[in-house]
Amino acid sequence: MQRCSSNHTITLIQKVVAEFIGTYFVIFARCGVIAVNKIYGSVTFPGICITWGLIVMVMCYFVGHISGGHFNPAVTITWAIFRRISIKEAPLYILAQLFASILASGTLSLMFEITSETYFGTVPVGSNAQSLVLEIITSFLLLFVVSAISTDERAVSTQQYLFICMCPRAYECTCNDSKVNILDV
Repeated sequence: MQRCSSNHTITLIQKVVAEFIGTYFVIFARCGVIAVNKIYGSVTFPGICITWGLIVMVMCYFVGHISGGHFNPAVTITWAIFRRISIKEAPLYILAQLFASILASGTLSLMFEITSETYFGTVPVGSNAQSLVLEIITSFLLLFVVSAISTDERAVSTQQYLFICMCPRAYECTCNDSKVNILDV
């Protein structure tokens, strides 16, 4: 069990709930800002990038001390490989992340009228092979930064979330044209 700065022990259910809440708001804010920009055109590219970085940082600061602030199954798997969480906890984290993502997406679909003309999802620009290579490279970059900052005791712990939020993810964010891949700052 992990300890907080208080005298209370953090239980597994608290970790899973924290991961669920953090993932829900990360997906809700990230997809929500893209939906608002696509439908109303009022957010703009810098607003999308700021929202994407800030929501991860905010959720990491609010629940990271409880669950580790993964919010992504790839991060959870990496942490399990590095033995930062137990192999038994990893599936529960991943289930929480998947259910939170589905709930956040469902919430957004209830809030906005989405038609085939207003679809704002990511559509690969290149071939399937190019998209796979891009996914592997950008996922490696994210996990390299997360692993380097969170598993090395020499890393500056008070600023680790800031560096993780600044890690570029080329394939995750879309602009007005859903076929254009952009970089998250």
